[in-house]
Amino acid sequence: MAVALLALVFMAGASSCSGDDSDDGGPEPTVDGGLTVDPTGRFGIPADETPSGLELCAVEGPSTAHVDAPQVALYGEVDREDPYAGPMLGVVWGPEDQVDPAGDGEPTPVEVRATSGVLAPITVFQQTVLPELGTVVAWREAGRAVGLYGRRWSPDRADELVALADALTFGDGLFQLPDAALPAGYGLVYLGSAASLSLLLPLETDYRVLYRTGEGEGTGVVSVYGLEGTVEEFEAFRFLTRELSEADVHGVEMLTGNAWGDTGPAVATWREPDGRILRIVGTGVDLPVITELAQYTRQLTPAEWSDLESAVTSCPDD
Repeated sequence: MAVALLALVFMAGASSCSGDDSDDGGPEPTVDGGLTVDPTGRFGIPADETPSGLELCAVEGPSTAHVDAPQVALYGEVDREDPYAGPMLGVVWGPEDQVDPAGDGEPTPVEVRATSGVLAPITVFQQTVLPELGTVVAWREAGRAVGLYGRRWSPDRADELVALADALTFGDGLFQLPDAALPAGYGLVYLGSAASLSLLLPLETDYRVLYRTGEGEGTGVVSVYGLEGTVEEFEAFRFLTRELSEADVHGVEMLTGNAWGDTGPAVATWREPDGRILRIVGTGVDLPVITELAQYTRQLTPAEWSDLESAVTSCPDD
């Protein structure tokens, strides 16, 4: 069974952070895809500073999404200072075994693009349905699962959403809304890998550090992971979250909040000027715990990273 967005519908599979940014003798930064990336620039908390109540369970290296990974095109009100603060549209498509836009909400059959589809409230993760986030129309086409999401679009706009789905163009492997079909004021905000939407199970990361609460025996999980991306890629995950807040933690401008509701997942995330992105995400963990972790997270030296890898213990499975 495919996993619904924000996992991301894949099969489960600012200023600088405070800390020493001096030259540690590591490799020189390289330019990749227009981003200046520091190959030693991994963030975390030194092993000997692990917060009380958390157990370090895993330190993982790079992960890469499948070559045929799902794609997304996001549209919003481009005249807004922050398009994610208003209603938006998003088209997600990918292999049927990797993406399930219909999700787990109550489906309503509908005809779309001369085939059978469904309308449903948006699912952001397995069995996590957020009707208040909006509505999706989902169908199969050209061997792909496709979903047109109306973020902050209520169910009474279903006919409008279906009409927009009918107006989609498909070429060179891309589903896109033509300018003439877009609602007034809307424009393209992001086009790229749908992995940018993923929060809990990111598939394109440079590294990931995993903690468990209760000294490793609890049910809470905290993930600290890094990736690289443009400003647009950094912002894209907000499409499938509720409103997050901007915060300044020791001079670092970040986004923080409970992504899907009062029970979380709690998130704190920011992007460095050179394109490095850090996300700290907690499930079964209160938001203040995550913001405190963010406060003490800094760029680690290669030696500190090696110590972190050596400090991993085996935490019990759920």
